[in-house]
Amino acid sequence: MRSKPTEDAPYPPEILAIRKMPYGLRGFRRFAKLLGMRIWPFQAYLLGFYFAGVTELVILIPKKNGKTTLLAALALYHLLMTPNAEAVIGASSREQAALLHKQATKLIEGAGLERRALPGDRREPTRYAGVFEVREGMHVIRFETGRLRVMPHEVRTADGVIPTLALVDELHRHPTGELYRVYRNGLLNGAQMITISTAGTSLDSPLGKLLEKAREYRLEQEGHRRTYTSPSGGFVLVEHALTGEDNLDDISLVYRVNPAPWLTKKLLRERHPDNSPMESPGSWARLTCNVWTEGDEPAILGPEWDRLYSDIGQVKEGDEVILAPSVGHNAAIGIASMRDGERVAIKAEVLEPTPGRSILATTEDRIVELCDLYRVVEVQHPVGAFIRSADLLKGRGVPMVEAPHSPARLTAASGTFDRLRRSGLLIHDGDPVLRKHVLAALLKVSEQGERYIIADRSRATIAVMMAAHAATAYSPDLYVGSPTAVG
Repeated sequence: MRSKPTEDAPYPPEILAIRKMPYGLRGFRRFAKLLGMRIWPFQAYLLGFYFAGVTELVILIPKKNGKTTLLAALALYHLLMTPNAEAVIGASSREQAALLHKQATKLIEGAGLERRALPGDRREPTRYAGVFEVREGMHVIRFETGRLRVMPHEVRTADGVIPTLALVDELHRHPTGELYRVYRNGLLNGAQMITISTAGTSLDSPLGKLLEKAREYRLEQEGHRRTYTSPSGGFVLVEHALTGEDNLDDISLVYRVNPAPWLTKKLLRERHPDNSPMESPGSWARLTCNVWTEGDEPAILGPEWDRLYSDIGQVKEGDEVILAPSVGHNAAIGIASMRDGERVAIKAEVLEPTPGRSILATTEDRIVELCDLYRVVEVQHPVGAFIRSADLLKGRGVPMVEAPHSPARLTAASGTFDRLRRSGLLIHDGDPVLRKHVLAALLKVSEQGERYIIADRSRATIAVMMAAHAATAYSPDLYVGSPTAVG
């Protein structure tokens, strides 16, 4: 049994008064004030769902809006108010766990609430002062028979935990969703769970999949705050974020998705990549605008790519096109067709490997099929492993042209691709698979210039880039009488 206060060493009067109040937002506000915190309207809105009894609450909000501090304060309040509390905070790493424990400890020490044994006669019962017992090395904070544990992402240590409150910090950094599921499945008898995170680097991640599922639920929107609620009401996701339609450089818009009053327009403007040499466009998009990216530092951002979508002028059957395959573990075929005003319409097909069949053979067959759908002027093919495929296709009447994926050619094609997209001359059909590959593309800088790196996760980028580069150099007069179909 943990030590309890005695008549000569009671808890502070403020703590005793709070413990007499009902468990709720009003009591939490008073406790937070004792910790030196003010609960702002945006925080009250978020925690209103928790205190209303929502079982599973997910909050997505940009960095520096006080996520960690709010979690730490709520965990301490729960520990204070809940008999035999078992509060757990799940972090993505031991380092993150240490940060959370440190923040909770700072709140306790700043308010003078750390429980310590008072000096006295050893023959007499030990007297204590303070409230919370902090165990630094173990990342544990205790109050009477309850405890708050900060746990790194290790499912084996969390398995079997039956929490009264489970808090998950920065889910976008968790390698899998197992810890989240373990906590969720351990909620019994009114226990609740809160997850707070910024946007992640892939919608294929645990947090990304959770968000996509939540977007199927009922939506309530106020400005750039979107709230999704499940049919039962037991799950709520609140998202403060800009969208693909927004201008991420508009400080007034960015300000609206950063509700913390300390994040002023002046401060945000100073953090913008134009004004801060250490800030990058990718970091700005994800951490400040809460916009999802593919990769930690994408070369192309989602909103920029989405603005190139057009429902007029897309590649359609019967168009005169140039094809450009790229083959590795998977394959992609870029399709490009010139339009008036130097515009280039692009499309891509991504082919995944199938058991028992060569990806090269799959690519060859699809190129033949595309020659029946379009008037194929030429197929700009790589060399190396694709030479045999090129010879086979040429034998079937496909107009094959060597286009080695050399550093020099990739650099030239990358320059053309970037010029087209930055000037708004590139048109795409909004294909989500192509979008995913484009946002995953990475640039390499060398003495020759910048070029996009060939990788399976961004292969379609290379394919459409090579096709668009060839299309801009295409002259119809050079191909009079060239084959446009395959027999």
